[in-house]
Amino acid sequence: MKFLQALFWEFVQNLPAVVGFVGAVWLWRHRRRREAVVGAFIASLSGALLIRFTEVKINDIIEPVAVTVTNFLVFWFGILLIMIYLGSEGRTKWSSWRTDILLGWAMGVLIAVSQAIAAAEGQVWGIIVHALAMALPIPLVLIIVRRLVRNAETLGAALLRSVMLAVVMTAIIGLVDYAYLLFV
Repeated sequence: MKFLQALFWEFVQNLPAVVGFVGAVWLWRHRRRREAVVGAFIASLSGALLIRFTEVKINDIIEPVAVTVTNFLVFWFGILLIMIYLGSEGRTKWSSWRTDILLGWAMGVLIAVSQAIAAAEGQVWGIIVHALAMALPIPLVLIIVRRLVRNAETLGAALLRSVMLAVVMTAIIGLVDYAYLLFV
């Protein structure tokens, strides 16, 4: 039961960030740059705040303000970077599913390590597990978002499909980060 509860709250945390990320990338690709940057800001802020106020439901800890600020900054700059990266598709030879994998791994590890530093987390094993939990789904997310944004004719269609992406991402993160709850 604790595992399912953790998955639920993880989904609540991920949903606005993933939907906002997909929306921002779609807007960027359709040359609506200002709206894309605002969307990235809103996705990052809502994701960081939801993590702050719901993490206690999963881990019985109140997240330090430094972690919330770190999450916001890493999410926002990460989304901005990936918007530009995915927006270069077709104009460069280096933007492909292969680089999605490398960039996704790097972003996942960056998120986990920056969270650990901001929280003054000293447990190496916990940092490694969380880095793995973040590094596994993000390459898949980038590959799917690349195709989703390319094929979605409307912003609404892209946002609707992004909900399923949030489910998949949550399942992967949950199985790595919270598998121990299956045995508690």
